[in-house]
Amino acid sequence: MRIWLFPICLMLLVASCKNISNNKTTKPTEEELNSFASFYKQFHEDSTFQIQHITFPLQGLPERADSATLASGTFRWTRDNWKIQEALDPSNSQFEQDFLPFGESMIIEKLTHKKWGLAITRRFAKMDDGWYLIYYSGLNKVGSDSTSAN
Repeated sequence: MRIWLFPICLMLLVASCKNISNNKTTKPTEEELNSFASFYKQFHEDSTFQIQHITFPLQGLPERADSATLASGTFRWTRDNWKIQEALDPSNSQFEQDFLPFGESMIIEKLTHKKWGLAITRRFAKMDDGWYLIYYSGLNKVGSDSTSAN
């Protein structure tokens, strides 16, 4: 099943990047997209690699963040409270996965539950020595009535 995951993620990423037409930022090159796709695959297959490619303490939100957590803005993921991330199963039709490039060195991934109005947001940035997860918001409410910092 994992053999299908990498090509599907790469196609989704390339398609998402081609569909964005924002002249204010530079789009990632195909080489950068391939670099991210390789990183993304290894990030989900190798827990040691994953931990090494997270900027701890990591900004973000816990799952089901309450208003006090949102207002404080002080929550951080640490090595101690981090849960190893696994890739989304492509056969899981409950979630919609979007990759949004932000400039040439950042990619935002949003996994949205189609039925419940909940989403997971991850931001990846390319640094001097490779790609890193720089933000993670667990499954939280999204939409116009949400105060989520996604």
